[in-house]
Amino acid sequence: LLTGLKHPKQLSLADLHLVNTMDHFSHLPSGKAITAEFQKSTELMKVKKAVEESPDIAAWRASEEWKKLAEGSITVYAITAVAED
Repeated sequence: LLTGLKHPKQLSLADLHLVNTMDHFSHLPSGKAITAEFQKSTELMKVKKAVEESPDIAAWRASEEWKKLAEGSITVYAITAVAED
């Protein structure tokens, strides 16, 4: 997580945005390759793990509302993403 925070387990907007961006890239046509690059960074993966393990985030991602939004986003990514060469 971001250093300098008084409460190391506190998530920042930057943490949430980073993990959302990583999730977005994972659904693109070249998502496997991009995800492999992210996984090389222990710092990125620490943030991803912290966000995903947050009780509030986990509860939101388990909700039907989030699942519908995620499904819709993935559909849009497939339509708008540039295909791999």
